[in-house]
Amino acid sequence: MSQDPWKNGNFVQHEFGCGVQVRFEEIEFSDGLKIWIPREADNSVHDCPKLPNNDLHEVLAEVYTPEDPDLYDEWFAAEWEPWDKDEVEKHFTDLLRNFEYCPNLEFKNTRQREKEFLVENLVATSQFYFHLILSPFEQDMETPIHLPSCLDLSEPDDVGTFSPLELLGLFYEMDGLLLDAKKCFEINLEMEWEAKWCQSKIDQINKNIADIEEEKLRQKSAADAIKNVITPQQEAKSESEIESDSRKVEMEIRNFEKKDLKEYVLAKIPKEELIKQLKTDVLSYRTKIVEGKKKQIGFTLYDLVKIYQAKEETRKQVRKNPIAWDYLSFGQKIKVLTSHIKKNEKHNRNCLCEKCEFEDCLWRIKEHRDVLAHTGEYYMDNLELVNQSTRLDIKKCQDYFEKSKNV
Repeated sequence: MSQDPWKNGNFVQHEFGCGVQVRFEEIEFSDGLKIWIPREADNSVHDCPKLPNNDLHEVLAEVYTPEDPDLYDEWFAAEWEPWDKDEVEKHFTDLLRNFEYCPNLEFKNTRQREKEFLVENLVATSQFYFHLILSPFEQDMETPIHLPSCLDLSEPDDVGTFSPLELLGLFYEMDGLLLDAKKCFEINLEMEWEAKWCQSKIDQINKNIADIEEEKLRQKSAADAIKNVITPQQEAKSESEIESDSRKVEMEIRNFEKKDLKEYVLAKIPKEELIKQLKTDVLSYRTKIVEGKKKQIGFTLYDLVKIYQAKEETRKQVRKNPIAWDYLSFGQKIKVLTSHIKKNEKHNRNCLCEKCEFEDCLWRIKEHRDVLAHTGEYYMDNLELVNQSTRLDIKKCQDYFEKSKNV
């Protein structure tokens, strides 16, 4: 876009001489980047007939000003700077070539640079109906390059294609900016490009946002619970005594996870049922082309276990008789166990039943383990309180194990 006539929200002729009246809707992202969506009178996203859609093999228009004299006067009044055919061809050729060889997208600074390049090009033409290709090969077209799983749509005889908003949305999703990603997928869904896939991405993002908010509330509840359960000791300990006790608590947590928790799980969940649950617990999704359509393929806990098992085969440190459970993180173990215990029961976040109290204890133990495992300075009186609370939580869990082991 050569001037700023879109910023007032009024209808103007589209810049490239198609004669269609559009208004430009500003979409701003959390990193400060902005795009402008050209909307027609019926609020649909404008697909300019003078601009290429899928590739540059189609015949490009020769003139990018209105051919009707009456329309030309109105177009000229908007102070558009006319494009010529060579400029249009160069713009889209540069855009295509940039993404045909685009390594290192697993790094955030690379993605940010590519986001800025893509947004700059979208602002220049406001053309969103266009396919971009991400090639999984080096420039020699033989040597493979690593593409992050969500961007690798390649098949043995094909490459991955994206609309600009699909690609921009996936970049934002990889950066953890879920609301920004959702904006992109919602507009792409409105354009009816890969509608089913976009809807699945929106649904997954909504679920992830809800899970994040629930986790924040759970952590706040855990912090509040500490204040309600702990009675400070009469005689204060010295800092060195508290630090020494913290190391002991860290070892007690490790022994609890390694022995008490594992023994309970092995007694409670049959091996076949555990493996089945790991295969159904989806951690993330990657997009693949299946029978010519984009589909989200789940990456499960079991897939993660297999990766860790393969890595361990190359290490000198070898576990004794490892099982799938041993490769899970503490948090993953909690989710697997509590999901098995609760099965399909309905429990809200304010539930005070025995099973929910047991789950809360496990999460508090895990959180304190994370604190003790990382370097950092903490207020000693607070640390001592949580040390006491954690020992109490471990005892509650052990009592629950004993009570429910044969139920």
